[in-house]
Amino acid sequence: MIAVNSFPETYIHPGPEFRNDFSLLEKKKNSSTSISGILTPSTQLKTMLIVDDSPFNIAAYRLILKKYKPLSIIEAYNGKEAFEKYQKTSFAIILMDYNMPIMNGDESTRLIRKFEKLNNLPACKIIIVSGFDNHRKEINKAMQFGADDFLTKPVNF
Repeated sequence: MIAVNSFPETYIHPGPEFRNDFSLLEKKKNSSTSISGILTPSTQLKTMLIVDDSPFNIAAYRLILKKYKPLSIIEAYNGKEAFEKYQKTSFAIILMDYNMPIMNGDESTRLIRKFEKLNNLPACKIIIVSGFDNHRKEINKAMQFGADDFLTKPVNF
């Protein structure tokens, strides 16, 4: 079994027999982003940034996503670190926790989008992940700052 930490409880994932369902719970208008669509197995190396203040959550995501090859996963533990890594590396997708110390996911998303615009870079796909029960306010804020989609923990893979 794989335990995926979520706030305020821990979700126990059934393990290797999990469904390959990466559909997103909330969609931005006209958005066609899905993790499976971006990370479909191919011969081209794709790089993903996973941003979460919990090393346990990052380890769980790594374990679940290891079937997507070739896939390079980079880790960051807060939004500031994520933005700094984004300035140096091109990512196909960023899976970013909403609530983190130092800098939240929405602020990091805003800085990433500003950096892309200033440097004429194509926008990477940013998916915000939150453990809040009542998350409508967080979804709206993340979307205003440029997130492509929003997932609620526990994330069902």
